[in-house]
Amino acid sequence: MIRVIATTVLALLVPMTGMSLDEKAAPMARIITQNEKPAQCLSSVHIQRIDGELVNVHATGFEMEPGRHSMNGRAVVNTSYCRRYTGRPSEGVPDLEAEFEAGKTYYIGLDHSAKSSKDWRLVIWKVEPENGSASEQG
Repeated sequence: MIRVIATTVLALLVPMTGMSLDEKAAPMARIITQNEKPAQCLSSVHIQRIDGELVNVHATGFEMEPGRHSMNGRAVVNTSYCRRYTGRPSEGVPDLEAEFEAGKTYYIGLDHSAKSSKDWRLVIWKVEPENGSASEQG
């Protein structure tokens, strides 16, 4: 009895959504934010705003629609290799603006290699296409 009801409800919902059970969701861009590289002065970041809107995304990474986006957030600066800086470590940084393509994975971090915290930036430091061969950014 329960199985018949569940099948009926499912049969009613599928036409309403316009998708069949076999259809996959549109390809997304994957964002990784918790893969720091302290020796290169790249710290993990927790994205809190996308396109100017406050968002609640997972701190380690998330998926988003492809296209041009801006983002910003908070970082815990790992000073194990890059210890010297001037300014406040809580200094705001400009938004990262980039074109994100479906099926690619983007590694984003805070580049704090500059001596002044006013020059720190969010950067995409690596991009992996769907096939998995990585392209490190300069």
